[in-house]
Amino acid sequence: MAVFIIHRAARGEGYQFTLESSQGEALLMSEVYEDFETCWHDVEPIRIYAPLESRYERINRIHEYTFWLKSANQKLIARSARKYASAASRDQAIERAKWEAPLANVRIEN
Repeated sequence: MAVFIIHRAARGEGYQFTLESSQGEALLMSEVYEDFETCWHDVEPIRIYAPLESRYERINRIHEYTFWLKSANQKLIARSARKYASAASRDQAIERAKWEAPLANVRIEN
């Protein structure tokens, strides 16, 4: 089963997610998101509706993921970025995601 890893962006500030195979191979890496919540917002629908089960499916679904991400990125550009009302709401979103992560095949690295 593939795993989504949400992590701090390698360059600059923000978050990215990587879709990693069970063998540890990076299948897909996202754009850099301004905040955790926006990144999580894009990971959640993919993890629910498009699980990876086999090598054959993996190859086909990478194309689906790529198409889905391009569409999602266009929507993100079109809408205004949501800002956190406070640091507490950001921390709450991170804690909620950490609690859900083991059930959702998502790993969060700070």
